[in-house]
Amino acid sequence: GAAQELRAIADAGGGRFYPGRDLQQLPDLLLEETKVVSRQLIVEGEFLPEITSAAPEVAQLDSAPRVGGYLATTLRPTATQHLRVGDEQDPLLASWQVGLGRVASWTSDAGARWAGGWTSWEGAPTFWADVLRSVARSPQGSVEVRFDTDRAEGTAAFDQPVPDGARVVAKVTDPRGAARDVTLDRVDDRTFRAEFAGGEVGTYGVGVTATGSGGEALTAISGTAELGYSREYAGEPTDTELLEALSGRTGGRGSITSAQAFDRADLPAGRRAVDLGWWLLLLAAVLWPLTLAVSRLRRTSGPEAVVRLGALGSIGSAVEGLRGRRPERTGASVTLDAARSPGPPSVQPPAASPGVPPEAPAPPPAPSGPPSSAVGSTSPVSPERAPADGADSGSSLESLLEAKRRRRDGR
Repeated sequence: GAAQELRAIADAGGGRFYPGRDLQQLPDLLLEETKVVSRQLIVEGEFLPEITSAAPEVAQLDSAPRVGGYLATTLRPTATQHLRVGDEQDPLLASWQVGLGRVASWTSDAGARWAGGWTSWEGAPTFWADVLRSVARSPQGSVEVRFDTDRAEGTAAFDQPVPDGARVVAKVTDPRGAARDVTLDRVDDRTFRAEFAGGEVGTYGVGVTATGSGGEALTAISGTAELGYSREYAGEPTDTELLEALSGRTGGRGSITSAQAFDRADLPAGRRAVDLGWWLLLLAAVLWPLTLAVSRLRRTSGPEAVVRLGALGSIGSAVEGLRGRRPERTGASVTLDAARSPGPPSVQPPAASPGVPPEAPAPPPAPSGPPSSAVGSTSPVSPERAPADGADSGSSLESLLEAKRRRRDGR
């Protein structure tokens, strides 16, 4: 479990880490490291390169001048050695695969100190061109995307045949930056095709990768596609059959000319009748109770609540009306102050009309006579029947009602 810590120590000290699990390999590792440390890393002298591969980098190389020095290196396990030099057969030119790209390493220089003979050598331009071409990115095919309504069809054509069993996947990036993988179907040995959603306006990036049955990367190509306008601006032909079918189903006249588009002949005006009676009745049923409530109720505020009896004359008229008696209407109004001490109500005569002298107020009835049965009577309440100070009698209104009931019972 200490592998990661040991790797960190090796990296911090500039050394190398060997993830070995067999202790018997330790002597060989120490011997190898001793050789590396004991030898010179900068090797100078006259060395003749030796060709060790048939790669395109050295395929045209029949002879080469000597080099005056190089840096001693160790070949990577996945690298291919093309040229080697020295007694230890150190690599002079090597290359290896990194993902979908390639890397080349030249351990000597390209100047006058070690490779002076290479600068004046007539085959140097061809050699360096082959080396750069081997690592440069070369087109492996082409990608074409064709948009059709809300779908897009992508076609990948490779320059070399793709073996059977290979999996070809396209990574499609839409204009918003969202990427998705689309598997392409084989058309022939070099062409693959697939459909994907693509109705959004903008630039689409498509990268196609061919992977072998073992998971190794075979080849890769990429391309872009531009959708410059939405579907509604596409120059699609008119669907005459669909328009004629719609005209026949709706009772139209079929195919007409442009001048007949606004012809009102034989076309009745559109009309629609809506019965509003039930709606109005429902509205009246809802508003009628609200109207009665608003007309009968009156909101008062403040410490002195005032009750005015004007329309019916007094509270007694309302009581007589509930018993089936028709109250007498008088012009007098009785004002009751619920916040003040109970006492005889104040009687206000009706306001006189302009130009008419006010009538004298009627004298109060004699105590011995029968109490008036008029609902709007202006007889004062007897002080003896008023509640005493400090008694919880409710209000002057209750006192008035109690006085009227007593007079009625006495009568």
